[in-house]
Amino acid sequence: MKDIELCGRTGKPHGLKGHVALHIHKNLNWNKLRAFFLQSKNDILPYLIEDIFETPKHVVVKFQDINSVDAAKKLSNTDVYIEKKFIDEDELNYDEFTVTDILKNKKIGSVTKVLNEKTGQWIVVVGKNKKEILLPFHQDLIDKIDKHNKTIYYKAPDGIY
Repeated sequence: MKDIELCGRTGKPHGLKGHVALHIHKNLNWNKLRAFFLQSKNDILPYLIEDIFETPKHVVVKFQDINSVDAAKKLSNTDVYIEKKFIDEDELNYDEFTVTDILKNKKIGSVTKVLNEKTGQWIVVVGKNKKEILLPFHQDLIDKIDKHNKTIYYKAPDGIY
């Protein structure tokens, strides 16, 4: 197996022709990217890229031989890997970011790490009184990531912290 690294998860199908949303948490060099590797039950398998584009919330990819919504659904909620040579060297380090709740207009805390679990991505935030808070790192809850000010603007549901 090639030198690969976890870079995100697949989401739901996008459109009707087999496109899949990818939630990528790495900065990637798209220029020569030819394949992603997806976790199957027993192995990590390569999926060749037919088409790829970015939207404001995720990356959309059309894999070779995935030509319908049903075929794309079978790839949903799967770990996505990439060859390490396609990861940008200046990748974001979320450990230096703060998380601000835009619904309550207040700082939740500072990110200490990002976890990649089978249940999805999570950010560990240290809030008031050095209390650790585990927040889902999900596109529906992220309003914006401000790289310049190192702030994640988060839509925190009531009672999550």
